[in-house]
Amino acid sequence: MAVIKDVARLAGVSVASVSKVLNNAGSVSNKTREKIESAIKELDYIPSTIARSMRTRKTNMIAVVVPDIIDDFFANVFNYIKDAAQNLGYTPILYSIEDNIEMLKNYLGKISLVNFDGAIFCFLDEDEVISNFEKIQMQIPITLFSWNISNVKFSAVVTDVFEGEYKAARYLIEKGEKRIAFVGGPENSRISKQKFDGFAKAMREAGLEIKDDYLFNGHCRYQTGYQAAIRFSRLAEMPTAVVAAGDNFAAGLIKYFTRKGIKVPDDIKVIGFDNIPLASIYEPAISTVSIPIEQMSREAVNLLVNKITGREKANRTIIFKNELLIRNSTDRDILIDFEF
Repeated sequence: MAVIKDVARLAGVSVASVSKVLNNAGSVSNKTREKIESAIKELDYIPSTIARSMRTRKTNMIAVVVPDIIDDFFANVFNYIKDAAQNLGYTPILYSIEDNIEMLKNYLGKISLVNFDGAIFCFLDEDEVISNFEKIQMQIPITLFSWNISNVKFSAVVTDVFEGEYKAARYLIEKGEKRIAFVGGPENSRISKQKFDGFAKAMREAGLEIKDDYLFNGHCRYQTGYQAAIRFSRLAEMPTAVVAAGDNFAAGLIKYFTRKGIKVPDDIKVIGFDNIPLASIYEPAISTVSIPIEQMSREAVNLLVNKITGREKANRTIIFKNELLIRNSTDRDILIDFEF
């Protein structure tokens, strides 16, 4: 691990100048500051004084990093984490990366330098940032809120999204649907790939074709579902069912279909994922794969605090089952109790 002398040597300046930049004290020219900041980045340097304070001084603050706070699912996750953390005397600080990996890397650097006692990363375990998580874990404990059931490097709460999307597709297939579309998140996201793979497995097992025209990806917004519905409705042969990788996608799909007189579920069935509160009160109520986010959030905080306080040293993964909830977007005759 690099030390302050390495930074000074690479930047061609004195240790005192590096110290001034790190502590924001004293006058340093812009040119010198840029050299020092460039050397810090190249060496992946974490100031030893700050690292020591992370190990010895408690702030009772934890960082919570989510892909996108506009997504109702992550807003709910943070609220549950906040309640659980505050009950244990900790204050969570929210970071949203807006589905931007470069922004995430920037936040990771800040988390390493701020006196957080620990951090929770929600569905962010992409290949290109895992090594950064490992570096942060050398300084403070972290917990993943994750889809990756094979994780062993970090403490984590996990739900199997592959299995959840497989169950959603199997249900539609068992209902007799053959022309089934899929709407997912960004194509380069591992969780999006996991969800698609679950869908694809069910389709292959049933001998059904996965048509390119029936696949649509975009940011986790209602607008993505709406745009997908526009495209599907213009096809010569429209799908008769859609597996949506999020309830917000499903709501966008249903909104457009309803506006155009395409009846859900009579003309086309739609099933979502996550079971956000909107799903049960939407019209028609949205069939979905329910994730127990309240329990997962509580256990994520418990795992992290146990690491912070030293009660647990080894990594531990807790796997939560997801549940297929059938509502009116796939079965008109189901009676729905509104879930407030």
